[in-house]
Amino acid sequence: MSADPAELVAALVSEIAKLTAANAAPKEKKKPQPPVCESVFEWVADYLANVYWRPTAPSMQQRDNHWCSAWFEHPEAQGRLNLLWKFWEAAQGNDEAMLRWWKEADHHMSKLMSSTGPFSLCTKKHADPERLKVDATPAKFLQGDDPPDDDDPPDED
Repeated sequence: MSADPAELVAALVSEIAKLTAANAAPKEKKKPQPPVCESVFEWVADYLANVYWRPTAPSMQQRDNHWCSAWFEHPEAQGRLNLLWKFWEAAQGNDEAMLRWWKEADHHMSKLMSSTGPFSLCTKKHADPERLKVDATPAKFLQGDDPPDDDDPPDED
């Protein structure tokens, strides 16, 4: 009742060939879905503002949850919210990706709305926060792509 080894090998080779052919067949590419929101501005107004509810600071006495209705006037907010919108769009229909999106949203919204975030001076209306001070870059740093290491010996010609 034992099977002929040659027949077993032939059956296995046939099965491997079928599996290989199935895997080698061109896979249909999914057509990209159109975005749910056409822009980050639409997304903040129509989605984020409706699902991310927080009491916001009416005065500087409250430590966190500052918001500015003119969020688009803050470059940091533009950058963070634009990336959150793109992440959210890509996560649509994927529960695991949406869970990761919420974690990222909580992180970035906490940064934006904190007492040291870009909205912290916007108590009654938009106010520009103080920009970071940056000195002019010395010429010696502009000669290459990387800043020189203090440990590196100077170039000798």
